[in-house]
Amino acid sequence: MKLSRFLTIIHWKKLLYLIVLQLLFKVCFLHNLGFETTLSFFSFSLLSIATVSMLASGYLISYFNKNKNDKLLEEIAKKAYNYGVVSAFISAALGVFISFYIGKPYHSLIGITTAGSLLFYLHKNPEKGLFSILLGPCVKAISIFIVWWFDTPVNATNHQWEVYYNFQLIAVFYIALSVIGNIVHQIIIDIVNINDDFASKTNTLPVLLGRRRAKSIALFLTIIGSIFVLGFAITCIENKFILSIILFMGTMPELCLIYFIMNAHLEKDFRKVLKVSSFVYLLTLISIPLVAYYFRYVS
Repeated sequence: MKLSRFLTIIHWKKLLYLIVLQLLFKVCFLHNLGFETTLSFFSFSLLSIATVSMLASGYLISYFNKNKNDKLLEEIAKKAYNYGVVSAFISAALGVFISFYIGKPYHSLIGITTAGSLLFYLHKNPEKGLFSILLGPCVKAISIFIVWWFDTPVNATNHQWEVYYNFQLIAVFYIALSVIGNIVHQIIIDIVNINDDFASKTNTLPVLLGRRRAKSIALFLTIIGSIFVLGFAITCIENKFILSIILFMGTMPELCLIYFIMNAHLEKDFRKVLKVSSFVYLLTLISIPLVAYYFRYVS
C-alpha cells in the first residue's frame, strides 16, 4: 500500500486536527497556567499517539468493511484491516505503558476498553449506518477526555484545583461544539457523496432519509450549536474580552454556517458548506490560546 493511499484512508487531516486540539489543551489550559501535571511532554506525546492510533484503526477497519467485496480494492482492503488491528494493539499497548509509567495502572483500562469497544462495534456492524455518524465524533471526544483523565494536576492548591475545574468546564464546552460540528460535517460529506453511497448501497443518513431531510438535520444541529455558543456568551457577559471572542469566533461563524446550509441545494453548494465548516473549526482552534492568554496574563 502506498503511503499516500494509507494517509487518505486514515484521514490524516482529521488526526492532525485532533493532535493540535490535544496539544492546545495541554499547553494553553495546563502548562501555560503554571500547573504541574502528571504527564511530561514525552508521555503526553505517547498518549497522543495512542489516541490517534485508535482512531486510525477505526478508519482502516471501516475501509476494509466498505471495500472487502470490491475485486479492485480487495487486496488493499485486507492490508488496511491488518494495519487497523496493529494500530489498535499499538493504541492499547501505549495506554498500558503510560498508565504504569505515571503510576496509575488502573488507567490502562480506559485505553483497552475504548479500543476493544471500537473493534467490537466495527466487527459486529460492518455496514455503515446511522450510528456511524455519531461514532467518529464521540471517539474523538473520548480521545480529548482521555488526556484530561491522564494529565491531572499534582501538588495543586485549593485555588489551583478550582481554576482547573473551571477550565474543565471550558474544555467540555469546546468538546461539545466539536462533537456537534463533526456530526454536521459528516452529514454534509455524505450529502456530497450521496450518489456514490447509493450506488454502493451504503446506508448513510442522506441515502436513508433523502438529501433534503439530511440537510434539515444538519441545519437543526448547527442551530443547536449556535444557541449553545450564545448561551455560553451570555454567562460571560460581564467579561468583555471573553464575550467578544465567543461572539466573533463562535456565534458569528455559526450564523454564517447556518446561512450557507440554508441556501445549499446543489452539490457545489454543499462543497462550499464544507469549506465554511472547516473555517469555523480553524477559528475555534485560534480562540483556545486567546482564552488561555487572557486568564494567564490579563485576568
